[in-house]
Amino acid sequence: MKIKIKKILIRKKINKIGRSVKGVNDVCAQRYNSAKGKGNDLKFCSDISKRLIYHS
Repeated sequence: MKIKIKKILIRKKINKIGRSVKGVNDVCAQRYNSAKGKGNDLKFCSDISKRLIYHS
């Protein structure tokens, strides 16, 4: 029973991490589209998403 609960918790954690990365990328895409060519925002975004993935 304990193992089952642990697996569910781990799965929830992974889902949460995945969602946060996806959310960051969505915001980035929007920002990039509005900036169209400023580039800094996009670089900043990819840095954040890399960091999130790295920490997970």
